[in-house]
Amino acid sequence: MTQDKNLAIFFRSGKFALYGIPDFNNKQRREYFSFSESEIVNITSSLHTHINVFYALQLGYFKAKKIFFQLSWENIPQEDLQFIIYHYFDDKNLSKISITNHEYYTQRKEIIGFFGYRFWTKDFLQVLLNQATQIIKRDISPNFIARELIAFLNNIKVVRPAYTTLQAIVSKSLTAERKRISAILDRELKSEHKEALDQLMVSENTISTLAGFKQDAKNFGFKMMLKERQKYSTLEPLYSTAIDVILKLDISRQNIDSYVNLAHYYSISNLRKLRYNQDYLYILCYVLKRYQQLSDNLVEAFIYQVKRFEKTIRDKVKTHFVDEATESQEKIGNLLLLYVDEQFNDTTLFVKVRDHAFKIMSQEDIQVLGQKMLNKLHRKQEFKWQQIDKAQKSYK
Repeated sequence: MTQDKNLAIFFRSGKFALYGIPDFNNKQRREYFSFSESEIVNITSSLHTHINVFYALQLGYFKAKKIFFQLSWENIPQEDLQFIIYHYFDDKNLSKISITNHEYYTQRKEIIGFFGYRFWTKDFLQVLLNQATQIIKRDISPNFIARELIAFLNNIKVVRPAYTTLQAIVSKSLTAERKRISAILDRELKSEHKEALDQLMVSENTISTLAGFKQDAKNFGFKMMLKERQKYSTLEPLYSTAIDVILKLDISRQNIDSYVNLAHYYSISNLRKLRYNQDYLYILCYVLKRYQQLSDNLVEAFIYQVKRFEKTIRDKVKTHFVDEATESQEKIGNLLLLYVDEQFNDTTLFVKVRDHAFKIMSQEDIQVLGQKMLNKLHRKQEFKWQQIDKAQKSYK
């Protein structure tokens, strides 16, 4: 089976965790080298201590990682050797004699039988490829596919294959997925769709191309939102195509996001070099997400501008009525003081008091101010709408 040797399915630490000889701490050593009575019978069945110690090591390591290792006395951690010899072989001196291949494979066969496991064979290859076909629709990342395949093997109790074999399976499944998607795109994308998508890959620096769409708005200002609306209008006819085609691809939101990230990652010149219609796939996913994002941005900008507009109107109304109240406040205060002015008593004619009041404020002004105070709420609403009418042209 062909493989991409450059395909990294795990980081170094992840690869070691699954394929490296265990590096136990004291707690883990006590856990995995703690053997049941039947296991002790197995690890003490030989007349030769070095064979028994080797058996105990293979058994403990298999418990930890469900895989066998090419062990030699040189690559076995000394702490593990000392622990096993001390706890199970009376701290005997160990003769580090290499065990035979027959002994090595006999031990492995007994261990997997004890745990109900089966060895990996080529018979499981198609099973894993079929499983990968389903996994890859959820997440195309090689690490995710590989870990899900290992979890599947653990579930059906099959020893995982060598790293290079797993690498080849993941590589083949990714290639198969690309070809599957490419066939659907060939069937669903008409020439006019491809021409429209190709227009996004013409230049690296114009707003109507992919590079231009990648630039996010820095604020909700008029010029910025005008550009966002221009992008939105450009993508609108492509959006319906993207929706229809992506639904037929049967891919997850996670994969859509991954393809969007790849559209960001590649330059336009490199996008055009991709095989299996990958350029169209990445752009379709990008159009889908970017159009939705632009729509959200425009809605948020509208909400922001409405709130800003409302605050401006509220401030104008408040300022207007505060200024109005300030102008008449002193006169209203003097009018109120007439009620407690000692020069007027209960026998004073009202006409005399009124004449004095008209000296503070004219009769006409008192009538106007009184009506304003009685109709303050209505006047506020009226003034508010007057300001809205004045400002509406600047918000069209």
